[in-house]
Amino acid sequence: NRRYINEEIENIIKEINAGHERSLALLFIDLDRFKVINDNFSHSSGDVFLKKVSERLSSCLGKNDVLARMGGDEFIFLLKDFENPDYITAKAEEVLKLFDESIFIGNDELHTSASIGIAIYPDHPISMEKLMIYADNAMYQAKEKGKNRYSVYTSGLLAGMEDEYRLETDLRRAVENDEFVLHYQPQIHPKTGKIVGLEALIRWQHPSLGLLPSGKFIKLAEDNGLINQIGKWVISEASSQNKKWQDAGYNPLKVSVNLSTQQFLTKDLVTFMEDTLARTGLDPEYLVVEITEYMAMEYEYSLKVLKQLKEIGIGISIDDFGTGYSSLTYLNNFPIDFIKIDKSFVSEIMNDHPNAFIVKAIITLAHNLQMQVIAEGVETKEQLDFLIDQQCDFVQGFYFSKPLSANEIERNYLEKNNDRERDY
Repeated sequence: NRRYINEEIENIIKEINAGHERSLALLFIDLDRFKVINDNFSHSSGDVFLKKVSERLSSCLGKNDVLARMGGDEFIFLLKDFENPDYITAKAEEVLKLFDESIFIGNDELHTSASIGIAIYPDHPISMEKLMIYADNAMYQAKEKGKNRYSVYTSGLLAGMEDEYRLETDLRRAVENDEFVLHYQPQIHPKTGKIVGLEALIRWQHPSLGLLPSGKFIKLAEDNGLINQIGKWVISEASSQNKKWQDAGYNPLKVSVNLSTQQFLTKDLVTFMEDTLARTGLDPEYLVVEITEYMAMEYEYSLKVLKQLKEIGIGISIDDFGTGYSSLTYLNNFPIDFIKIDKSFVSEIMNDHPNAFIVKAIITLAHNLQMQVIAEGVETKEQLDFLIDQQCDFVQGFYFSKPLSANEIERNYLEKNNDRERDY
C-alpha cells in the first residue's frame, strides 16, 4: 500500500545518501479511461476490473521489484538494486503489453491501456516526495503524448507541466466565459466540386494566446473531465448553426461533429442528442456523429448506442479509418453511413504503393457494404484525381479549403451553392 511503498523508498534513499551502492527507479502507472469503465459499467465492475489488473501487474514482478496500489487506478512499481539501467524501460514495455488483451467481466469485454511515468533516482540527493512528483509528472507527459506509452522524467519536463497547469486553469474559465467557436471544413463532391457537407471543428479563442486549434486543448479537457461539457456545446452549437443556415434559405447540408470516447460512453448521450434536435428544430438527417475505431472496441455497448442514434435518424461516420482497431465484424454489424479515410493514407498515395492499395481496398470494401467514403487531407490535384479514379464519394482538405468560420462558409460556399442550384 501507499505507506509501505513510501517507507521502502525512504529507506533506500537514506542508504544511497549514506554511500551504499543501490539503484532505485519508480514506474508510476495510471490506467487510461478507467473512469469511463467505472461510470458506465458500475463501480462493482470497476472493482473487479482493478483486481484483474493487479493480477496482471503482479505477474511481471522481478525478484527485487515491489508493486503497490496508490489509490484509485494508480499503481507504482518500485524497481531496486537492478544492475542494468535498461531494466527500467524493459519493465515499462512489459507492463504496457499486459493490456494488449481484453479483460472480461461477466459478459462485458473491456479494454484499457496504461500511461507510465518513470523517475530514476538521480546522482544528487532528493526527497522521496520529489521523486514521486517526478514520476507523476512523467506519467502525465505520457498521457499528453497519446496514452498507452511511457515517459521518462527529465529536467525540462517540470516547466512544461507548469505551463500545462496554467492552461488547464484557463480552460476551465473558457467554459464559463464562452470562449469557444466552431469552424467548418467543407466536404466536396470530387467530380462536381459542389459542397455536400461540413465538419464542425472546435477552436478556442484564448484571451492572450489567440485562436487555438483543438489539438492544443482537447486532450487536456479529456484528462480533467471537461470534455463532456465541451462536447455537448459543440453538438448544440453545430445543430443550432445548421438550422440557422436552413432558415436563412440556404440549401440544407449535413454537418458532422466529433464525439470523444468519454462522451460516446456516457449514458445520457442518446437523450442529449434527442433533446438537442428538439430544441434546435434541426432534422436529424442533417446531423452526423463521427466516432473513432477505438470507441467501437466496446462492441456490445457501441452497437446498442449506434442503433439508437440511427433510429433517431442521425448519420454515423467512422473517423480516421485504418489507424486503429479495424474489425470487419463491427463494419458488418454497426449501422455505419460513412467511412473517413485518415489523411495519413491520403498524403502518401502518390508516393507509397502500399498506402495507395490500402485506400483502394477501403473504398471497395465500404461500397460493397453500402457505405460512402470521405477522404480527409486532400492537398493536391494529383491526390484528387486518384480518388476520383477510385470512385471516392466525397473529399475534404486544404486543396479545397481550410476550416472556416460560419460567416466565411456562408460567403465562400453557401451563397455560391444556392446560385449554382438556381443555374441548374
